[in-house]
Amino acid sequence: MDSRWKFLLDPMALPLLPLVRGPMQIALQITHTSTGGGQMLNTRGTRLCRSAGLAVLGLTLLVLATVRPPAYSAPTALKPAVIHVDDVLAKGLEHKAGGFSFSVLDETATGGVELFSLKSVARHYHPTENHFLYILKGRAKGQIGNVTAEVGPGDLVVIPAGKDYSHQFQALGSEPVEFLLFSTPPFHAKDIVWLQR
Repeated sequence: MDSRWKFLLDPMALPLLPLVRGPMQIALQITHTSTGGGQMLNTRGTRLCRSAGLAVLGLTLLVLATVRPPAYSAPTALKPAVIHVDDVLAKGLEHKAGGFSFSVLDETATGGVELFSLKSVARHYHPTENHFLYILKGRAKGQIGNVTAEVGPGDLVVIPAGKDYSHQFQALGSEPVEFLLFSTPPFHAKDIVWLQR
């Protein structure tokens, strides 16, 4: 494909290029041929041919410009980093909401990593966020949808978005549970729907 067109495309649509490369090349060829290699030919057939080529090209570009996951924007670049969890905990977690404390460790427009500490959290769900919890310290009993389990250090808990996967956790013992939360899109308190408090 002619590299001139790449600047018009949404980055999320780039994986679709192989699917539309053929129609775009046909449209460019029809348009180029119908104009006589850049010279306008005034015959009814050439105008029709050129119009068809431009229509195919326009439709292809329109599809590419609008195809993207609706909840995401273009990802921002990550920078290399080494984050020492113990240092973050020593400073104290920055945010408090709904019975838990957390700090954002890093995020982009499409995902994030947060460090959480909680003793309990009431039943709730996230309409748009998928969560992956990696337990660092403490033990908890939790329920996700109809599944009840006890989790501890080294366990990975997967919580899909949606009401069917509402969840709650209660620490076992006096120590809070500390975990890394990987979320897509990034965690936001506005994406919490409380079912009980």
